[in-house]
Amino acid sequence: MNDGIVTILLIEDNPGDARHVEEILKDVRGFLYNYVRVDRLSKGFSRLEENDIDIVLLDLNLADSIGYDTFTQFHRRFPDVPVILLTGLNDEELGLHAVRDGAQDYLAKGNLEGNLLARSIRYAMERKLAAIALHKSEQLFKKTFSSLTDAVFIIDAKTIEIADCNPAASSIFGFTRKEMIGRNALFLLNQGIEASKTSNLQDFHGILHGATYERVLVRKNGDSFYAEFSFVALEDNPIEIHNWVVLVRDISIRKHADEILRESEERFFLAARGANDGLWDWNIKKEEVYYSPRWKEMLGYSDSEISSSSDEWISRIHPDDRDAVLYALSSHLNNTTHHFESEHRILHHDGTYHWMLVRGMAVRDTNGVAYRMAGSQTDITSRKNAEEQLVHDAFHDQLTGLPNRALFLDRLDRTIEYSRRYDGSHFAILFLDLDRFKVINDSLGHAVGDELLIEISALLKNCLRSSDTVARFGGDEFVVLLHDILDLEDAVRVTRHIQEELSKPFKLGNNRVFTSASIGIVLSSDSYISREDLVRDADIAMYQAKMLGKSNYVIFNTEMRKQAINRLSMENDLRHALTRGEFDLHYQPIVTLAESTISGFEALLRWHHPQKGYIQPDKFIPIAEETGLISDIGGWVLRQACSQMKKWQEQFPEYRDLFININISQKQFNHPGFIYIIRHILDDTGFDASCLNLEITENVLMDNAESMIDILGKIRDLGVGLHIDDFGKGYSSLSYLQQFPIDTLKIDYSFINRIGTNGDRAEIVKTILVLARELGVDTIAEGIETENQFMQLRDLDCHYGQGYFIGKPMQTEKVYQLLKNQHKARLPVELNPRKKRNELKVPGVNSNIELLPVVAK
Repeated sequence: MNDGIVTILLIEDNPGDARHVEEILKDVRGFLYNYVRVDRLSKGFSRLEENDIDIVLLDLNLADSIGYDTFTQFHRRFPDVPVILLTGLNDEELGLHAVRDGAQDYLAKGNLEGNLLARSIRYAMERKLAAIALHKSEQLFKKTFSSLTDAVFIIDAKTIEIADCNPAASSIFGFTRKEMIGRNALFLLNQGIEASKTSNLQDFHGILHGATYERVLVRKNGDSFYAEFSFVALEDNPIEIHNWVVLVRDISIRKHADEILRESEERFFLAARGANDGLWDWNIKKEEVYYSPRWKEMLGYSDSEISSSSDEWISRIHPDDRDAVLYALSSHLNNTTHHFESEHRILHHDGTYHWMLVRGMAVRDTNGVAYRMAGSQTDITSRKNAEEQLVHDAFHDQLTGLPNRALFLDRLDRTIEYSRRYDGSHFAILFLDLDRFKVINDSLGHAVGDELLIEISALLKNCLRSSDTVARFGGDEFVVLLHDILDLEDAVRVTRHIQEELSKPFKLGNNRVFTSASIGIVLSSDSYISREDLVRDADIAMYQAKMLGKSNYVIFNTEMRKQAINRLSMENDLRHALTRGEFDLHYQPIVTLAESTISGFEALLRWHHPQKGYIQPDKFIPIAEETGLISDIGGWVLRQACSQMKKWQEQFPEYRDLFININISQKQFNHPGFIYIIRHILDDTGFDASCLNLEITENVLMDNAESMIDILGKIRDLGVGLHIDDFGKGYSSLSYLQQFPIDTLKIDYSFINRIGTNGDRAEIVKTILVLARELGVDTIAEGIETENQFMQLRDLDCHYGQGYFIGKPMQTEKVYQLLKNQHKARLPVELNPRKKRNELKVPGVNSNIELLPVVAK
């Protein structure tokens, strides 16, 4: 029922009877209704499953169900929906039978009239609302009953047996609900001994005679516990009680806490009596002070070494604290303060100062003048040291002991204020980030990494003046504050000195470790308003230094901030590019040079920014790697390329062996689930693993060669090919290269584009081809842009080639047209008339296939 409107479903296949019911419903008064009619029982079932129906008017004789079975089917499927049966027979026995079986009412269509139908509908709705309210009430009771943490038992007042209990009862007593129901309630009080079946209500009430009752009980496993009982009678009238509700609460924890508190109070009393505090009693009129033996002992003296003069105390107070102590003492003696209390340092016999908490209270005469004062002295040196340590820890790095970010920023605030107060005073911030620290930490272990950080901290302090500050911001980041320098050259000189010292090896146990730092420099300026701006710009400069390679420094300028803002904007856009569908794949043909036929494609990622247009991968891939977005983007590229190649293979079965090459970044390789991602994508797309080749650079392989061998082996186990991209630019170890399960070396374009103009470059290409043959792997020449390059590479027996001379990267639709019109697709010159099955002639720049504008890989 929505907003008081009753929804009525009439299931009637006789149009005349249906119109009759409709006419009667029009005259019904007292409620609003919506009316729906179907002519089959099956349709009625469908409508009930789809809609919220309040009342059903059901004809017993339908085209798909006859007689009383119609009601039986309906009630079996929808027992909670009120149903009023309509029939052409005036059979009271049938009607009573139907009502007894669950129908709301039984009406003969011949005697049907408005008031009778309205009454039946109204009764049906009242019954349904009552049922709903009852159900809610029962659910609320069950939820409350089950969620209580106290054990709840319902006891039958006549039999004194447990009629029901909640889950907490089982949890507290250790018995299952089944084991407890039906037992005499005295079983709760005497677990393990069956209560007499003759026990009556008076026995039970005699035990639980108060509002609450505490008793030691025993669980099923024999453990005893303290319990608190309370009970209440459930009565239908003031005279007759049908049930008792007994609540049992486990108060063992509270009892244990009470016991601990009592023992603690006893210990406190004993400790107070035997306290180690030093006591003193000062006779002001006589100027004599009694110092207890413990008071003297706290200062390292024997009982005979301290006189009764007040100077024994005052003279030993630390000079920096003495005035404050005398002022507090005078204030109390003059009745300005209620009591005397002071924390100060007192000279010990061994020459050190100990912190003492001294308390006292004066005794006054009738005029309010103090004539006596007594008190105690407590050694709080340990507490003070702990407080000082806490303060130190709050502002210092725990590992290195250097100031942390908070203390550094505080000192920077003071330096900024000093430079504003004194014209001509300058300062600089150096932001350092160690190069390759993660490699050292991961390869040699965190203990060695921590030791290196400690050594670097000491080195940095030795490179600075005492007035300067070096802080650790966390990880391998350090920040230096050069206070009161003359000019930028001072900052550069310190920076170079630091880098020179860092270039020396560190001896860490059995390891000699080399490291360096990328350093950003920012010089103070009146344009800076906040300390955060200075640190931010030093960080930006450091990032720029890191982009230049290891052991570099960069001086900040405002253009860097603009670049950082633009980079942040690109990063934010990149985070949404995948979900917004802004990425696209272009495909560049790879040909078999000897046959002049297409063997596959390289998938090249393009980002079509809605405002900036196409953005080159070299602009956004580094950002994706730094932010961790490369895993999601790389997964999308793999899935999209495999899915598209599978589609082309199905559309053109004669080219089912075409392969796809995909570039993989180091971050993707380092992802713990990378192998699973490849397997999952291949399974989902149905793409043949032997047609998938992953391209990785030499640097990725050699950064962690040992672990790479294992990862590459798992990829090869999937049947996926492995190519070394940009071969010749990196620094491969031949011994490792032989261990890597590599299929193909991809010769870097920088060697290819010099063929024909520089004989040395041709010799390098020849050397790589000889190396590939020795290793038993294929070769791909990338960046072929001229016919001369194509011809020479073919003559040198290079296996594959790609480049703008062969074909530019093209969108999906262009590749489809290329495959469709393959009989027209030929190279600019006929290089070789032979043609293998399942291979394809490729177009050159003059092909009738329209190619995309030049886009750098």
